[in-house]
Amino acid sequence: MNDALEFLKRAAAENCRIVSSGDLTYHQIVEARACNRFYVEPGGGLGWALLPWDLTTEKDRHRESKYFASLATGRRATTTEGSCCKGGQNPENTSNERPPAPSGSGA
Repeated sequence: MNDALEFLKRAAAENCRIVSSGDLTYHQIVEARACNRFYVEPGGGLGWALLPWDLTTEKDRHRESKYFASLATGRRATTTEGSCCKGGQNPENTSNERPPAPSGSGA
């Protein structure tokens, strides 16, 4: 595959997802290359593969196990504590209190 835009278009047209080569096994990379579903960024060396949604990676399985474990304990798993919310608040925190400053921040 020569062009990043072509690669993105194929992902949409073939209903695939784009996965970093760092999240794939050697065999998944070899298969993606053999099927012309692998793109290497020119000059950067980063590799990306088109994978069907039903094919999982080790990272997917880890994320899923963390999610299902959180359901069992009744607490929602988050990857970051409220980094996407205004003021750095945890979405579950509805009070107007600011969260404590991270240690070592000098604040």
